[in-house]
Amino acid sequence: MKFFRITCSGGQHVDYENFCEELVLQDTYIEYLTHDFASISILGAVTHKNALTPDDLELMLSEAITENLQKNLLKTDPRYFGSNVRFDIEEVSYANLVTSSRNRANMLLQKANLTEFLELHERGIYQRNLLSSTLNGCNHDWKKLYAEASSSYYSGDLTAELDRILGSPANHSVVVNYVITVADTTSAYDAKDVLLKVLEGAGRAPSRYIYTFDFFQLGVEHTPSRSFQEVKDLVNMNLGVALRNSTLILDYSRLTYGSKRESVAYEVLTQLLDRISHLAREIQIVFLVPSNSKNLIENLIKRTPLPVVLIEPDKVADLSSMSPQETRRQLAEKLSSMSYSPQGSSLDRLLEKTVSNYSFHGTIDDLANQWINEHNLETDYYRYANAVRLPDDILSREAKGIDRLKELIGLKAVKEEIIRIVRSNRSEFRYRRLGLPPSDASLHCVFQGPPGTGKTEVARIYAEILRDAGIIPEGRILEVDGSALGSPGYFVNDVFRRGKGSIIFIDEAYAISPPLISELIAQMENNRSDTVVILAGYRESMQQLLSFNEGFRSRIGAVIDFPNYSTDELVQIFDLMAKHQNLKLTDAARSLVQNQLAAAGMRPDQGNARYVRQLLADIRQRQQERIDVWISSFSAGDSAVLEPELTLEQAQTIIADDVPTPEQEAIPAVEQLEQLVGLHSIKDEVKRQLDFVEIQKIRRDRGIATRFTPMHMVFTGNPGTGKTEIARIVGKIARERKILAVGKFIEVSAAQLTSPIPGGTAHVVTRVFNEARGSVLFVDEAYSLGSTAAGHEAVDAMVKLMEDMREELIVILAGYTKDMEAFMKTNDGFASRVRTTIKFPDYSASELMEIFELAAKGDGYSITSATQAKALEIFQELGSRTRDGNGRFARQLLEEAKLNQAVRLQRRHHEPHELSTDNLQLLIPEDLTFKDEWKETQASIGFIPNSDLAR
Repeated sequence: MKFFRITCSGGQHVDYENFCEELVLQDTYIEYLTHDFASISILGAVTHKNALTPDDLELMLSEAITENLQKNLLKTDPRYFGSNVRFDIEEVSYANLVTSSRNRANMLLQKANLTEFLELHERGIYQRNLLSSTLNGCNHDWKKLYAEASSSYYSGDLTAELDRILGSPANHSVVVNYVITVADTTSAYDAKDVLLKVLEGAGRAPSRYIYTFDFFQLGVEHTPSRSFQEVKDLVNMNLGVALRNSTLILDYSRLTYGSKRESVAYEVLTQLLDRISHLAREIQIVFLVPSNSKNLIENLIKRTPLPVVLIEPDKVADLSSMSPQETRRQLAEKLSSMSYSPQGSSLDRLLEKTVSNYSFHGTIDDLANQWINEHNLETDYYRYANAVRLPDDILSREAKGIDRLKELIGLKAVKEEIIRIVRSNRSEFRYRRLGLPPSDASLHCVFQGPPGTGKTEVARIYAEILRDAGIIPEGRILEVDGSALGSPGYFVNDVFRRGKGSIIFIDEAYAISPPLISELIAQMENNRSDTVVILAGYRESMQQLLSFNEGFRSRIGAVIDFPNYSTDELVQIFDLMAKHQNLKLTDAARSLVQNQLAAAGMRPDQGNARYVRQLLADIRQRQQERIDVWISSFSAGDSAVLEPELTLEQAQTIIADDVPTPEQEAIPAVEQLEQLVGLHSIKDEVKRQLDFVEIQKIRRDRGIATRFTPMHMVFTGNPGTGKTEIARIVGKIARERKILAVGKFIEVSAAQLTSPIPGGTAHVVTRVFNEARGSVLFVDEAYSLGSTAAGHEAVDAMVKLMEDMREELIVILAGYTKDMEAFMKTNDGFASRVRTTIKFPDYSASELMEIFELAAKGDGYSITSATQAKALEIFQELGSRTRDGNGRFARQLLEEAKLNQAVRLQRRHHEPHELSTDNLQLLIPEDLTFKDEWKETQASIGFIPNSDLAR
């Protein structure tokens, strides 16, 4: 199959579109594509005649024009076809024709019965092509091609094959097929290009046409099953005919052998090989496969009737596996071949500081080059001895990265773990110098923790430390997002090629596509001697990733937890960032910043150091806005007034107004507390506790040694006594006083703190506590946790987290008095975590009446003095039965009264829409009823009617 691009000129009146429609040539199809100028038109041609040349095609077109001219002499002006038409015919790839006109080129392929070829090649804008086409360039510069082959990673096998090709006779019938194992994509593609150029130049290629079938595009994303079946239908005998007399690149290199995507691709591959097997000597196959694909290569050999030549990357001698004697022997031979006569002592010194401690990651050639450098500085160029720098002995290097690590704020456990790893490896060098075998420890790590906790910064310093320690050759860090791994430019083998000798930092590693994990693990294993992979992300997500494939566990040498910064550490980070921006805070501004950062409980989504950075950015923006408003105020309405000159001091100074503060409630939380009915002793105790915590915080801000006492409390009492509402207001007051950062009220039941899965309760409790950071966590009926095994597990987890997060949230446990007293004895840890127990008394009848009146007013109703008396009478009649409902009885009475009022108004007024506003708002004694079921409530203790004891 051949393609031609035909440029027609010289006939201004030629109707080429109509000409092509009427043109019929045997085995050659011609289609009008487009025109460039008024006198230049572009045609496309496809032919099954592989021997057809541009000259042959020009002759055919000239004859067709002459014939058409004779037929149309009686119908039209002879100028219709012109007498001076010229053709410029060029053999091209299909892709070249598409650039002229996609739709017309598609019509041309349809004429040639190449529908399958068309569908595989052009899958639409949002899908990459399975099949692509190019035209091999002519290059007979054998010297240049040999140089390219010799300098490639495939020099051994590639130059040997070039010798065989050029030493064999020209033959367009295919003799052998090729398999290229792909270590890295760029090098393999370069080797493939050299091979194809030599085949074409030596007359061994079927033609200049090259088609690439990219199997990685099979089974992609949206509708894999439908896409797969469509491709199978297109891989038929007709496609094989379309590929005749061409070179076919089967690119399998980005697939992981045995993966789900690879199994789909293999099914299509075997079908394609079956369809073209009868054309084996007419289609040159070059198969690109991933490294470590022995089974795949064997399967390919079985399915092709021609011999297969394997082209693999050059094997680099692994010095770590050589004995010192063998390394010395090869180095001496290498230097002798370069006309040097090394002395024994100089070789020994070089091997002592490189290979003997296993810190050297190069080859024999690299060692020879280093010896030559040192030799030159000792002999002919001794004057440079003190001016140049040579590699140091590993154990004598200064670990500057360690100092930078120690300067980081916080992260004590992280620093200790990294220093432990480095010291262990330095000891490893000493052991190896004594001839002891190396350990099998892996340097790959997992950095797990919330965002903004310093994982990326530590990774950068870690790279520097490992380089200085001679563990990796380079101190670079290649950063990759987990979700991007596998996309163009970030194929797994390309990432390891680019990051070789350095650290590959994969952030949000839990987002890695599952089909890529096996390939990633294989690369981690194959490159463990000189490349370190750090997988980073949230702790829970990273644990799930490690559990997804057990291969991770054996390749990970350390799992390092990055905790949230403490409030003191956040303040230090803020001070450092402000210093770098040359900002100065007034005392008032600094106090506000400290309050905001010291407000316990930074939520995980606030990002730790990122939160601090954003806070500083907000402060800077507010400062700039303030200064602009101040300067603009001088010239407002009067352009003649000069703006004041901004001083450096003003530009650097942050004042209190520049610090953003949380939105305030319409009614301050303390006022909301005071407005509650009754509960006077409760209110006083709550304010006393919060006053104490606030003073603690002020003491700490002033630098006075202060141990933060937990703020957790127990609320006991009967239902409806105000425990929930008081807890809600505690969170609001704590936020307003900068004790808590968020101040939300999060209520959970005992059932929400347990899990039916054995061992899963601690995870549930941790998740709830994390969600409640910076807020009040209210556990109602907490005593019910003591009745089950899962409940006891929840209590153990709560006690631990109440201590660990004592500055980050307030836990309030609530329930009946006696039940809570018993519950608090179930775990000795409660005594040190909870220092305050507040008992909520039952409401008196007069307090219930007041609650009823306030609730009615809040709902837009009014009551008369008679209605008040009726409500008080009902509450007195209830007596001790209110202990099972307390304030809830007042709400129930109001809801019943509203229903009764509606019935009354409907019954007495035929036109309810004519009722006055006063009638709609007024509740009268008749609306208040004492329900019989309230009488059935049994009291366990007496109740003194009209008692004000609760006050």
